[in-house]
Amino acid sequence: LQEVHRVLNLNGRLTFVTDDDDYSQVMTDELTVSKLFSPLAPEPFYLKELPGYGSSFFEELRRKKGKNIYYHQWRRG
Repeated sequence: LQEVHRVLNLNGRLTFVTDDDDYSQVMTDELTVSKLFSPLAPEPFYLKELPGYGSSFFEELRRKKGKNIYYHQWRRG
């Protein structure tokens, strides 16, 4: 997270998308504790849909298998 913070412009966005429940929570916890970034989504700090983001073959595959997709966006402070 420190390296991402270093290379992002002020107010730059960190975006990550995952279908892994545990990874989503771990990253949310790490980002919250780090205080290097501010969440753009209200608590629980992710969205299940992000209009205009697009999708991938793997995202559609995971959705068909009933997996949740978590869209995280955080702003560098």
